[in-house]
Amino acid sequence: MGTSYVDEIRRIVSKENRKFNILLGSIIYDNINDDKIFTINKELFNLAAVSENVRYLEINVKVKSINNKYLELKLLTENTTCDVLCLTETWTNELKLGVMTIEGFILVSYYNRMLFEHGGTAIFVRHSLEYKIRHDIVKLSIEMNCELAAIEVKSSKLVIICVYRPDYDYLIFEDIMTKVIEKIGRENKRIVIAGDFNLNLLKPNNKVSKFLKLLSELKCKFVLNEPTRTKGKSSTCIDNLILNDDDDFQYHRGKVLDVKLSDHNVIELKYKLNSKYPKPKEKTVRLDLE
Repeated sequence: MGTSYVDEIRRIVSKENRKFNILLGSIIYDNINDDKIFTINKELFNLAAVSENVRYLEINVKVKSINNKYLELKLLTENTTCDVLCLTETWTNELKLGVMTIEGFILVSYYNRMLFEHGGTAIFVRHSLEYKIRHDIVKLSIEMNCELAAIEVKSSKLVIICVYRPDYDYLIFEDIMTKVIEKIGRENKRIVIAGDFNLNLLKPNNKVSKFLKLLSELKCKFVLNEPTRTKGKSSTCIDNLILNDDDDFQYHRGKVLDVKLSDHNVIELKYKLNSKYPKPKEKTVRLDLE
């Protein structure tokens, strides 16, 4: 009999003697100083991990069925410090999703397909997090084109959106993204959009060029421009994060973790809430002119 996924988790936790967090279909083993991360990726779920003062969005965008991975997800979140879990490709329905319980978390926002199989998004938050469900954003979803779950973190005026874009009708996706970003902009709130965009920034085509132009016009930007998915000799950057273009990466840092056990890497964004960018220090220079 082969080694089970759970046995493998326990083996590595015991070997490394580290506390672990489940981050979007991945298990992040970190030491006390959080200066090293070890990941085992089994293509489970997208994850947005949020701590009290600094928000951590850790995303691995190729999730296959929350129903089949439900027990693993419960196991892996038992000791997590995450406050928000964003799941994509949940492959479930409202009835099944509604009865699922994850210790310490509640389901707050989701989108399930009605006509076609698979797809879907969901956001779970920790009980202690003050949030507001953004039903107005979720309602903009169109099946097979742009599937959204969304919340707002009350204390920070930060809107977190989990998105899954199947490679179908790009123009519909573009229209929805325009409406979403413009809406949040009018509210004078910050935005983080995390998910699978199916737009390869490493090999720009007409769709990629159009979307990059759109983001620029809406004063937003992609965080990453490096491989997030490797399959054979093919490397693509289709999993990404979108922030306001005036966000200072001194405070909000995104990166692709070096995960080789799946064809999708984990994407990490450390987002500091309520960050106040310091003004440049003024320096007075005395000039002695003779």
